[in-house]
Amino acid sequence: MSAWKTLSTRIAYQNPFMLVHEDQTLNPAGKPAIYGYCESTENSVYIAVVDSKDHMYLVEQFRYPLKRNSWEVVAGRIPHDEDITEGARRELLEETGYLAKRMKPMATFFTSPGILSEKMYAFVAYDLQKSRPALEEGEEIEVEPTALADAIAMIKTGEIADAKTIAVLLMFERFK
Repeated sequence: MSAWKTLSTRIAYQNPFMLVHEDQTLNPAGKPAIYGYCESTENSVYIAVVDSKDHMYLVEQFRYPLKRNSWEVVAGRIPHDEDITEGARRELLEETGYLAKRMKPMATFFTSPGILSEKMYAFVAYDLQKSRPALEEGEEIEVEPTALADAIAMIKTGEIADAKTIAVLLMFERFK
């Protein structure tokens, strides 16, 4: 398989969370092409939160690009210098107010590797202990315990449309 060749690269835009690259390239056929992609400045964690009654804890929050609320699993950004598992524990506490005695890695994946470098780490949180949420400034999140079958049904009806959440829920259902 032939590789792309980068002739030049420039940062078209950046903020604390991403760099948008615009590269002048030669594609595998040797033709000039522009290739744009986002480089994430952090990793991300996605957590299937399971209580003693086998409920999944979904969170509902407003997603600005969609201009509407979205049902999702617990998730968050993890700086590269933070341990991934500890970051997952931090995000769980921030968004739900729960601590997990057991945090099991489930998978690592990329959602859109053609345009985004963000690496996703999926976990399952078990043996929950109630604490208190520590939402970041500006976050408004509703937490809803949901039976796994109901969460899967929400995927089918389109109520859950977030690809990362769909991946994590279906992985959990398949590999639990």
